Amino acid sequence: MIVVIVINIVLSLLCLYAACQVWRLGQWLSSIANRLERVEPRISKKLYSAPKAIVLGQVGIHGLREEYQQLQLQLHTLKQIFLLLGMLQKMGGFRWRFSYKPTSKNRLVTQERSH
Repeated sequence: MIVVIVINIVLSLLCLYAACQVWRLGQWLSSIANRLERVEPRISKKLYSAPKAIVLGQVGIHGLREEYQQLQLQLHTLKQIFLLLGMLQKMGGFRWRFSYKPTSKNRLVTQERSH
């Protein structure tokens, strides 16, 4: 009989401990819910313009991709032109002549004037 009473007391204490823990958990969850309720208007205000910004970003990316494709095509064309010019140079034996005559505007070393 005493064993049953001791078991009941131990079980009652365990249930009391579990109830206290559940109550503390409820208090903690309640404080988190209150914080989220205070923060929600600010987050909503910040995210209000997000869909418009995302669409603008997508439009910008689309434009950049098109421009990149055009540049790739131009690069391919230039490669073909230089390949053709290289082949013509090998076959025809002609050379490209570039002359660079420095002018007073683009001289690297300035001349000192004598007085």
